Amino acid sequence: FRGTMQECVDRLTFDGAVLSVALPFLAEVGVLWLTDTICPAHEHFMSSLLRQMLFAEIHNAPIPQPEEKGKVIVLYLPEREIHDISLLFLHHLCRSARRQSVFLGQSVPFDDLVSVAAQFEDVCFVSYCTTSPAADQAQEYVDRIDRTFAGSEVTFHLGGGVFKRAAGGANTTVHTDGASLVQKILH
Repeated sequence: FRGTMQECVDRLTFDGAVLSVALPFLAEVGVLWLTDTICPAHEHFMSSLLRQMLFAEIHNAPIPQPEEKGKVIVLYLPEREIHDISLLFLHHLCRSARRQSVFLGQSVPFDDLVSVAAQFEDVCFVSYCTTSPAADQAQEYVDRIDRTFAGSEVTFHLGGGVFKRAAGGANTTVHTDGASLVQKILH
């Protein structure tokens, strides 16, 4: 895996290798898991390898200086959501663009977001969800964000399949694809 991914990075850049090789491969592994062609351990193993690669890139990226900070991008996954590879890649993209980002990770309790928001003057929360909230509860999640952060400057950008039928609100923008989410938070 390591040698193959390094060849891809050498040919495509790190971002290109993740977008063109690693993420499509992981999607295929997910299909194989869902069809019982492989067991969950195989998917977990491949996810772990990719996660390690992303953490190494994030660790080696320069940390933005105070004058570069601007809006703080807080990346998190809601409670019961554990699929963090897309979010880790967003964290890498933020660091590469010299944007200040904080990665909270998987299964963050909603009430903790209020506490985190209070720590920063200008904050934007970003989440990219695969399984939670459930698709039929996604609009309720967006509405809860807007009720909780009503009247504040706190913003949320939500993406992932669970939000396909959800509409954004006063504090919340729902993205139908990862590219529009990346474009909005980095530009």
